[in-house]
Amino acid sequence: MRLLLDEHISHRVADELRQDGHDVSAVAERQELRGSEDEALIDVARAEHRAMVTFDIADHVQIHSNALRLGTPHPGLVLVAASKLQPSGAGIGVLVRALAAVLDANPTDAALENRLVWLDVPAPPTS
Repeated sequence: MRLLLDEHISHRVADELRQDGHDVSAVAERQELRGSEDEALIDVARAEHRAMVTFDIADHVQIHSNALRLGTPHPGLVLVAASKLQPSGAGIGVLVRALAAVLDANPTDAALENRLVWLDVPAPPTS
């Protein structure tokens, strides 16, 4: 499986996953995609056979629902709750490990096709 990381996710996540042999692209490292609308990014993900990873839950749940209603295939969505994980800084390592687990469990390009998956990440520590 291949991934496209939404713009708000650090390119460092893609870098680390690629070091482990995964095919991951980040909007943050692709000038032509920066600032694109969610639907346009889904079209890119579809064309590149990549599941989309995002913290933008509300919009992407709607995209998923619309795709199912209209019978339009999408490459899969991996949603991350922002309250559970930060997209940069200390959260990068946690995000990399969680995404690596999803990639390892779903090795084929079509593994998440038309599916919406919540990324399983540990809750942040409480003080």
